[in-house]
Amino acid sequence: MRLCRAILRTAVLVIALVIVVAVIAGVSIYVTTIQHTSITPTPTTIPKLTWNMGTTKEGSTGYVMIGLMSELLTRYAGEYIDVRLAPYGTSTAGLKGYDMKEVHGMYASLQQVDQILRKIGPFAPSMYNWTRPFAQFIWMYNIKWFWIVRPEYADKVRSWSDLKGLKVWPQMKGTSTYEFMQIVLGPEGLDIWSTLDIKTFDMSQASDALKLGEVDALAGYNGVGFVTEVLTRNPSAVIVFPTPKELERMLKAASFVVVTTLYPEEIGVPGALKEPVKTVGVPFVYIVDPSFSKEHIYLAVKILFEHADELAKSNALWKEFAADPLGFNIPLWKKACEMGVPLHPGIVKYLREKGITLEACKV
Repeated sequence: MRLCRAILRTAVLVIALVIVVAVIAGVSIYVTTIQHTSITPTPTTIPKLTWNMGTTKEGSTGYVMIGLMSELLTRYAGEYIDVRLAPYGTSTAGLKGYDMKEVHGMYASLQQVDQILRKIGPFAPSMYNWTRPFAQFIWMYNIKWFWIVRPEYADKVRSWSDLKGLKVWPQMKGTSTYEFMQIVLGPEGLDIWSTLDIKTFDMSQASDALKLGEVDALAGYNGVGFVTEVLTRNPSAVIVFPTPKELERMLKAASFVVVTTLYPEEIGVPGALKEPVKTVGVPFVYIVDPSFSKEHIYLAVKILFEHADELAKSNALWKEFAADPLGFNIPLWKKACEMGVPLHPGIVKYLREKGITLEACKV
């Protein structure tokens, strides 16, 4: 009798243990399924694809921003997308690398898109023959420009026009900043470019150059490390923005220019900027080959839009995008479509799923 009871108790314990294990396994499978579903773009499985992402050299704004984007894609879609960064010395070099099919995509300013389409600047036929088609992926951020001026010029330089005749560093030739300044400070803009004593050196030398007086003013923009270093090592330096009238002239000089707001946290140095300021900027897009996988682009935009807050937590430059990814992208998608740059089919699929119509983009 005792033996039967012992056997019965053992059997009950074994059955209970089996039930507990089954419940735990069921919960695990359920959670895994939920997590998997949140990043799966279609009911069917898509194959893993390598995405060679062009960017600029390590430490640059482009490298940081594309790096954060690639980290997010790897975190939520690593089983579908193998992201590999391919750094270039400048964004212009990276765009030419894209054209030569070295990478699947590259970032570009709206200004550079305009130059490619109109075959001007570094993409003029006499300098380079662009042949590869490209499509819009996502618009990521606005670069917002300002000048950092030596303290002894604080009373003399109160606007960008006041830079006339000074020793300046508009950053390295071939960068989007240099190309931008050449246009907005040129004959069609503020018309002071020809008077400037333009200095040439690497970004790593910018802080010392300003401190030692080798240059009177440096071109800076939001979200970049060298600005933090320059303002930290030159605490008395002055940040100069364009006046409202200068903004109007620059908008007329270039269709790719936007008026945007620079926020104090985008400078990177507490107290360097007391309050938000209106300045001139240019939006940046990531372009991809139109034939690149529709399903992978769809998956990528879905992830980047749904987890945009994670990007903004990592870098303030993503702030405007993260506040409303669709709201930030739609007017820029439309503008570029009107210029002749189509949306990637994966973006079209995403918009149709959302019930969004963009006549300019034939969606």
